[in-house]
Amino acid sequence: WAIKIWVENLWHPEMGSAVRKYIKDRGISEELARKWQLGFAADAWDDLTGKAAHKTDATKYMIQAGLAVEREQGGCYDKFRNRLMFPIIDVTGRVVGFGGRTLGDDPAKYMNSPATVLFDKSHSLYGLDQSREAISQSGTVVVVEGYTDVIMAHQFGIENVVAALGTSLTSGHARILRRYAKRIVLVFDSDVAGKAAANRALEVCLDQKIDVQLAFVPEGKDPCDYLIEAGPEAFRNVIDAAED
Repeated sequence: WAIKIWVENLWHPEMGSAVRKYIKDRGISEELARKWQLGFAADAWDDLTGKAAHKTDATKYMIQAGLAVEREQGGCYDKFRNRLMFPIIDVTGRVVGFGGRTLGDDPAKYMNSPATVLFDKSHSLYGLDQSREAISQSGTVVVVEGYTDVIMAHQFGIENVVAALGTSLTSGHARILRRYAKRIVLVFDSDVAGKAAANRALEVCLDQKIDVQLAFVPEGKDPCDYLIEAGPEAFRNVIDAAED
């Protein structure tokens, strides 16, 4: 229900025009934006909650789903406001949570759904529903850090790519990926934070007894920008050059 409203907002002629320009400026095509069901959470406290007000028990369920935040004085307000929304979809095709990138000056650049009965980010991977087939065929999964990194890789025809939702790779992630891949390539920005994340991920993969390799994007770029600037062949070279 929520993703339907947010997708409608994005493609609304007036309401979504600035957000569509932002998506285009980031290099994401309309075809991919529609395929990945990108949406727009309006810059309002009650866009979702207002549309659900007439439904029985709506407030309770929206809070439980992580779509709304309870007010101390009663009632609730939208959790995601003025954000580009990325639905997080499990391998069975269910929307289980969201990531939202601020379109304003909110200090929290990215915000994920809170933990719910459906969503646990330590067991969820962005893009696995779209990548599963390519991962199984290649035997390799490429794990990046960001939503747009995944979408851009798919746009350039590299479809065995998923993201770990802004968290370090966990044992839960590794267990899921073992079902589809023999080899995990972790791609990081080549900065200090990337190297620290790589060390943590390495422990997880050794614990899970899975072949892991580390790749670093040159010049500290993220995969999305590197793909746009250097092209898919250069990114494939980064993956092929991954170190044991």
